Amino acid sequence: DDVAGGASGTTLTQLSSKGFLAYSLANKRCKNFKTCGYDGNSAVGEAKVNVELWNLFSEGQRKLLVGQCGDVVSVKNRIAQKMTVPLIQGTLRYAYKQSTTTASTPPKEKGE
Repeated sequence: DDVAGGASGTTLTQLSSKGFLAYSLANKRCKNFKTCGYDGNSAVGEAKVNVELWNLFSEGQRKLLVGQCGDVVSVKNRIAQKMTVPLIQGTLRYAYKQSTTTASTPPKEKGE
């Protein structure tokens, strides 16, 4: 409730703090893939996927508050789909880095 409720009515600038886990990863990767901003075509700002997630959190919360619990399943499924975006971006980024580096690849690239 705090996560979804805390974002209600916020703007991109209010959400631009570092964050944690998938939220932070999405903001890091959007710069690499130019998927930041409301339109998802910028290398700066909030990850478009994070904006979409906050909207979905709010939608799910609204449905729960009015007793439309059955409708929340589709919202949850869309949230799960959106949460994979930064993971796929990270996989692509480090697969590319791994393919273009020398034998002395830094441990970070190997680990990620």
